[in-house]
Amino acid sequence: MLSLLLISVILIPAQEVNAGSSFVGLGFLPGASVDVSRALGVSADGSVIVGFATNSNGDTEAFRWTSGDDMVGLGFLPSASDDDSRARAASADGSVIVGSATNSNGNFEAFRWTQGGGMVPLGFLPSASVDNSFALGVSADGSVIVGIATNSNGDLEAFRWTSGDDMVGLGFLPSASVDSSRGEDVSADGSVITGVGRDSNNNFEAFRWTSGDGMVGLGSLPGASSDRSVGRAISADGSVIVGDATNSFGGSEAFMWTSGDDMVGLGFLPGVSLDEDTVAFGVSADGSVIVGEALNSNDDTEAFMWTPGGGMVPLGFFPGASDDDSQAQDVSADGSVIVGFSTNSNGDPEAFMLTIPRIPVGGTIVPIDTTALLLAGAQTFSWMIPVIVSAIGIGIVIARKF
Repeated sequence: MLSLLLISVILIPAQEVNAGSSFVGLGFLPGASVDVSRALGVSADGSVIVGFATNSNGDTEAFRWTSGDDMVGLGFLPSASDDDSRARAASADGSVIVGSATNSNGNFEAFRWTQGGGMVPLGFLPSASVDNSFALGVSADGSVIVGIATNSNGDLEAFRWTSGDDMVGLGFLPSASVDSSRGEDVSADGSVITGVGRDSNNNFEAFRWTSGDGMVGLGSLPGASSDRSVGRAISADGSVIVGDATNSFGGSEAFMWTSGDDMVGLGFLPGVSLDEDTVAFGVSADGSVIVGEALNSNDDTEAFMWTPGGGMVPLGFFPGASDDDSQAQDVSADGSVIVGFSTNSNGDPEAFMLTIPRIPVGGTIVPIDTTALLLAGAQTFSWMIPVIVSAIGIGIVIARKF
């Protein structure tokens, strides 16, 4: 019996092929009272994965995962009134991890974690009316941290933290009807920040911030039924921003923004209507690989990978999953390691890592347009096989049965 498969091919040099690539569950914290884990970030080199999971006491605890040590809890803030911590992002080599955790007063406070120093609180905005702060992104060397905190007026404001200046508010969009902004991610050198704020019409609008230009709104998708956009991730040099925005059909569509092309919609998974939702959460260093979540033709939330030549490709689910639900949250600098979480065969949300063959530094990804082929006997939910496609290299075929 023939099975129709959706195929996307990426050419890489033959010597770089790794035929053992697979969708891998990262498991749970040791002795977990409930099997729950969610991966939210990955280091640029793909070696360290961070997120949060339930521990042996039933508390939510930030974790760091490596292939050598598996999943290790990062603990909590000193004298925390309630044990709750969540890691959100990691520096390029994974040595610095940022997130938020409850402090001794029961408020959430941004933290910076290192192996030597442990979990260190970053404080709050000056004269904050409420002591709350959340770290959401970190620069390559771990010296610049961005996020959201309550300011002296009780408004939520994007911040930029450095060891020299501590936490500094980034302000709001010009003529904002409501003072509200959130810093989501930061470029490798810490100079460019993306996030979301309220515009003059009280709509959410993605922004790009630099010290020279301040907070600049990125607009909305062409013909949008409503002006709503959210910036969620940024490329290493700050030139590419991804997120989601309302499109002309009223749905939420993943987008890519560049200074040359402004905001461009990334489309949808095959076989779905144009008002279904897609959201981009992560982008590779050069902006060529984007990951996120989308509704598929069965109305399930499914992780996706997008490339300029291949478009939006579904990544599937855990084999034997009790419920088809997966989300891709981040991707390594070279686009070879994708992390997120998905429902497993026991019905539990479990962190995952999907590895595709590594592109050598300085190499080039040559995308081939998505093609439909007839192949026999495919049983795997989502898989990769190496095939010879030309004399210059090997194609890695990402296939999904339907």
